[in-house]
Amino acid sequence: MVLIRRRTDSARMARGPSRGHSVIHRFNSRWFATAGILFVMVAPAVAQDDERPADSAPPAGATAANPPSDASAPQTGTGFDVLGAIYAYRAGDRDAAYARFLAVLERDPNEPAALYWAGLIEMERGLQARRDARATTDAGRVQALDSDARRAFGDAQRHLGRLLELAASDPEVRRVRPVEAGLTLGIAQLAGTDREQLALARGAVGTLEAYNTEMEAAGTPDYLGHFFLAIAKWRLGVWGRDASMRSSASVSFERALELAPQPDPSLPAPAGVPPERTAVELYKSYYEGVSNVLGGDRELGIRLLDGVAGRAAEYPVLEALRADATRLREKAIEAGQGYEPIRFGTPLGQIDFRGNVQIGGGYDSNVILLGEGTALPRRISKQNDWFGEILAGFDLSRRFTSEQDGFSLGRALTVGFGADTSHRWHTRIREYDINQYRGRVFAVWEPAEDWFNYWEYQFSNTELGHEPFIGTHSGYVSLTRRFSRPEEFSFGTYLSGYYQYESRRYYDPVADHRLDRDGNYHLLGIRQSVDLLRADRIWAAHYEGKEGVAADNDRRRWLRGYIGYEFRDERTQGNEFDLNGHSLLAGLEVPLPLRLSVDYGLRLSWDDYNQYSLFDATRDTRDDMRQVHTFGVGYTIVGRGEAAEARTLEVRLRAAADFVIQDGNVTDSASQDIYSYDRQQYWLALQVSF
Repeated sequence: MVLIRRRTDSARMARGPSRGHSVIHRFNSRWFATAGILFVMVAPAVAQDDERPADSAPPAGATAANPPSDASAPQTGTGFDVLGAIYAYRAGDRDAAYARFLAVLERDPNEPAALYWAGLIEMERGLQARRDARATTDAGRVQALDSDARRAFGDAQRHLGRLLELAASDPEVRRVRPVEAGLTLGIAQLAGTDREQLALARGAVGTLEAYNTEMEAAGTPDYLGHFFLAIAKWRLGVWGRDASMRSSASVSFERALELAPQPDPSLPAPAGVPPERTAVELYKSYYEGVSNVLGGDRELGIRLLDGVAGRAAEYPVLEALRADATRLREKAIEAGQGYEPIRFGTPLGQIDFRGNVQIGGGYDSNVILLGEGTALPRRISKQNDWFGEILAGFDLSRRFTSEQDGFSLGRALTVGFGADTSHRWHTRIREYDINQYRGRVFAVWEPAEDWFNYWEYQFSNTELGHEPFIGTHSGYVSLTRRFSRPEEFSFGTYLSGYYQYESRRYYDPVADHRLDRDGNYHLLGIRQSVDLLRADRIWAAHYEGKEGVAADNDRRRWLRGYIGYEFRDERTQGNEFDLNGHSLLAGLEVPLPLRLSVDYGLRLSWDDYNQYSLFDATRDTRDDMRQVHTFGVGYTIVGRGEAAEARTLEVRLRAAADFVIQDGNVTDSASQDIYSYDRQQYWLALQVSF
């Protein structure tokens, strides 16, 4: 989508034709963009090596030659008509410009400038028709647009093919033979059917190799010829999965750099580096980065793409390159994180789908949270029981970005909705079976890279013993600053502040209105997570020499810790459960060899109630302290990217033990510590996400 810009001799551009070739640009390239033709061959590389190149045209300002400013240029005859047509093109009126170029060709079928610009406009039309066809689901409309695209590409080939014939037959034209025309013709052919891809790509490479051989033999080697040949070879290497072609592309890039304008030693860098040379260097780094992302060192590839995006931002004409490097870097990062979603096209754009299922079971030592020394409720013979559990959920979302959707209020906005459900069944104490159903809508605003502002509304309905128990409306908002290190696949260092509000309604009847728990529940928290050390540095000997996706997934896990604090303010219709609460959070996850991991989590809570308890014999103000300790062991059965037919699939086996210790100061008249209890849960679960 980005081109190499050249200055044009304005007088030559405006001059009338002589032997049908005098208005062709002399190939004295001096700056980025405007021949306006290479936006597909120089188009971004693909994220998967079987994808097609993006069909993206450059912005209007980057596709036309600089208009002539020489006041002495003739304003009559063919030169005037060509000049007027170019002005119409620059103004954005493609149809008027095309009509004027055709009028020139009716008088002189061999007018090179008219052939060139007419071919360019037809190729833009074909690419636009292809994009429109991909954006609609109407089968009839798709067929019509594909037909329009084929016609436009055919006309582009006809115009540009004639231009190449002129260049091959006329010695003077051959001397300034436009590489653009050869590439554009090859690109237009490459827009044909998939079966033609490899053969036509090789034809484009052959055209450029012949041109470079000719120019080298004449003693006038052209760095742009080698530059475009490098790009053509690299893309052929992607489509054909030909590593040798990619290697050959590197040689062509090096030759282009040898021939490119050299830095001015009298000026300090980077001021002394010609922009043409910078463009070649950036494209070379870009394709090396993508090559590594596809099949080499992914971390190096991300680092190279990150560097390209940063340097290209200094040159407005390289905006498309910057955007493509950024997009591919993000995609590589997502794949590395294992968060690349299932995507499918809709009339609303690309929709992302994520889902998860967990199936497991275990043992609970205190299902009903029975207080110490407290008698069992009637009809319940034991407080411990075995249980089975299933959880499932999904999210559907649409992401709007500045590059692809024109989103202007930051880097991106994601909107979506989701739902999940969880069910726990006990073997004996059926009165405490728990079933929960939740639905939510959410939005994630990314004002800048590594900044996330999350908003969510959720409604949930909870059943206890298969009877309605709690209905909740809740809102959640958070602001997160992530400190990512993409080159090391580190995405777990972040600082997040969050607030949650819940409006709860309890459906169970109460004997005393002071026990009514309906009300408003507020939570304010902060959490810091840190990536400390990567697995392949902790267990270096184990991972030495191991290759493949599975080994990469394993070695890129992190020793990760977190700490946090939460404040709770809960106000109910009654007053038994009104409180201010404080919680401290901490945890650690340790990656082990053989795809294993261990983790520990701690939550310490202090609940300061606002009044004495109805159940306390001495009417003391209630005060609770609760400890929750979680120990877990995980084993990755299938990591993301390891299943060829389901690249987003991840399957893990997890065993865990939860220990809850609650100490309360409420003792009733029968000396029962009703709010003090211990609870242990042991469970094993199969976790599947996709």
